Amino acid sequence: MTKELINQGHQVETQKNIPVFYKGEKVGGHILDQIVDGRIILELKAVTDIAPIHRQQAYS
Repeated sequence: MTKELINQGHQVETQKNIPVFYKGEKVGGHILDQIVDGRIILELKAVTDIAPIHRQQAYS
């Protein structure tokens, strides 16, 4: 998928580690699968069905 997005002219960052803050204090981090054009987050899954936990990961 990354190669195809790049071939279509998109900027793609993969496995980007971003900090997580709570009330101005860093409390952890999260690794994003892909960021496209600096504004679209893709969370990639290779599963038969999307389970509730997968949706929760996307919302967090």
